[in-house]
Amino acid sequence: MARLSTAVVMLLLVASGSIATSACAEAVRAQTAKPLATVKRPIAGGALFLCEESQCVAQSPTGRTYSARACRELARAIGRISSFEKGDDKFSGDQLDRCNRDYPSGPQ
Repeated sequence: MARLSTAVVMLLLVASGSIATSACAEAVRAQTAKPLATVKRPIAGGALFLCEESQCVAQSPTGRTYSARACRELARAIGRISSFEKGDDKFSGDQLDRCNRDYPSGPQ
């Protein structure tokens, strides 16, 4: 019985640590090349983005949200991305070019 209790306690500690880590995750932000006509809520990189005017923010990013693939998914949903960042980390011009390669003027 003691082993089961220890295992349950360990599982709860791991789970609570995971929840705390995701709650403290830094937002991923994107800027669109052109303002959006309406509010959009696309999913990219496993996270929900809220996009208003020229700004998109994923408040609860996953480990995949700040990635080249997520940037391409977002560009497909809302159009060209002019900046993509998480905290002090920002995509370079070359990374943004690759992100926007298939979406030069926005979604079709």
